[in-house]
Amino acid sequence: GPGALVHSATCNQAKIPNFILHPTHDGVDKGGSRLAAEIRSIVSQPKNKSLHQISIVGNSMGGLYARYALGLLFDKATGLVAGMEPVCFISTASPHLG
Repeated sequence: GPGALVHSATCNQAKIPNFILHPTHDGVDKGGSRLAAEIRSIVSQPKNKSLHQISIVGNSMGGLYARYALGLLFDKATGLVAGMEPVCFISTASPHLG
């Protein structure tokens, strides 16, 4: 299996160029939930079973989505994120305080 996997999330990209119905217009909770679902899908694939650590990077609104997704993926009982050991969360230009 892979030693590392770099994945660029696609769940919050518009399927067609439409700025009125863009998926980012429905809020951080919806976008973060979509991201969490995409991460679960990626890590559950048989080819990715050897992965045991996770780091997440998000820019701007992506950093807000990533923080929300991490909250959904975090297991308090084990300290794992999507079944993996969390290593880094990096966000750049993300308005965490508004």
